[in-house]
Amino acid sequence: MTVISLTGFDLTLEQVVAVATGRASVVLAPETGERIAVGRAIIEKAVATGEAVYGVNTGVGAQKTETVSADGIAEFNRRLLNAHATHPPGRMMDRTAIRAALVILINQLASGASGVRPEAIAMLVDALTSDRIPDVTAEGSPSASDIIPMSQLAGGILATADPLFQPGAKEGVALMNSNALSLGPGALLLEEIGRLLTVFDLTLALSLEGFRGNPSTVSDASIASLARAGRDEAARRIRTYLDGSALWNRGEPRFLQDPLSFRCSPAIHGASWRAYRRAREDWSRELNVTNDNPMMDLESGTAISHGNMESGGETLDLDVMRLVLAKLAAVSGERHQKLMWPSFTGLPSGLAADGAGPASGASFVGFSTIASAAIARMQITAQPVYLAMPGQLSDGVEDVSGFAMLGIEQTERIIVDAWTVAAMEMTTAVWAVQRREIPLETLGSGVRAVVEQLAQHLPIGKEGETRFDARPLVEIVRNLELPTASPPTREET
Repeated sequence: MTVISLTGFDLTLEQVVAVATGRASVVLAPETGERIAVGRAIIEKAVATGEAVYGVNTGVGAQKTETVSADGIAEFNRRLLNAHATHPPGRMMDRTAIRAALVILINQLASGASGVRPEAIAMLVDALTSDRIPDVTAEGSPSASDIIPMSQLAGGILATADPLFQPGAKEGVALMNSNALSLGPGALLLEEIGRLLTVFDLTLALSLEGFRGNPSTVSDASIASLARAGRDEAARRIRTYLDGSALWNRGEPRFLQDPLSFRCSPAIHGASWRAYRRAREDWSRELNVTNDNPMMDLESGTAISHGNMESGGETLDLDVMRLVLAKLAAVSGERHQKLMWPSFTGLPSGLAADGAGPASGASFVGFSTIASAAIARMQITAQPVYLAMPGQLSDGVEDVSGFAMLGIEQTERIIVDAWTVAAMEMTTAVWAVQRREIPLETLGSGVRAVVEQLAQHLPIGKEGETRFDARPLVEIVRNLELPTASPPTREET
């Protein structure tokens, strides 16, 4: 197992996913010890001198003007976490997502800027290492930091710590005033979205084969033009998936120019990849930001009030990702219809067999209907969360929120439908390849294995004899071993 050394400043999305899925463990980097000690000394000084520091010797939120006495600090921190851990109705969070959140929280605390004791961080590391993961709800937070679910996470770990751990000054705030339970699940979703974008690229390549489309849209010359706009990544991938395809032979494509859902898709997919790379960069930076307020300025030795817990940036990234997926799905739906449309295919409606009558073809089984319903849901789910406002909380002190957790929920939903849309188009494209009796060896090298794998599950020639279950097709597509794509090196003729 890989061991990741957390410094507080260079945690990556790939590392979060590795820890969350049990492929890596964590330790604190040796250099964190000094920073943690300096940060803690700022807290201890405030307690000793009575200097008012938010959440250390004062209440929080609307009660920030209330004083917490030195001998009442331990009780205040214990009750603070318990009070904010109220269990709302709704969904429970996946354990993998909670593990992702926990490694992010540990990394945030390792910077020293939270001012917690090393014992508190060691407790969290032990919980992660031993997989002592408490139940946490995925509801109840407007994401002015993930206070309610973070309190559940911290309280659950505290309750099972051995030896029993009592949170000290500032530690209640530090453990609950974090966006880790948005950042962790979001990291996992971004990983899945990257795979989805790759699958949509593969699906387009496969649809070009089934449609007998014109591959000039991913020719070297076309890709070179897209490169100037920074949108060539998808085109390069699609181009290599079609390497060795008969489509590159003159006269093989059926039309001089294909419908725009084929011809413009490399540019649309490329724009999607560009937005995705930006979201990953944003998210990666957020993994190494101190969220809890106040933060300790280790250089000046003072506590700084801030608003770094505001999660609107992450929400905006997720909004963009949902728009990306909804657009890809809508264009996929157009290609899906063209794959079965007689005036475009030159074949009977719905890819029916010649002379088979009305009870034949991909449309008879309902693949396009399933995709259409999913596309409609996606267009609703793609609506922006960024504009949401919480109203007045804490006597008007908390009047804006990022709602990143709501963005997470909506993104989880749209991903489910996106897999369905991609799988339905891919399945129909394979049906078209089979219907045209295209020899496997004349297909692009990147799509051959997919055609072999999916074709054996299709009810071609048996449509309607029994009820067909499309769910296994979606799972096959979700778990495809994706072909490796490299930049093109030559122009096929």
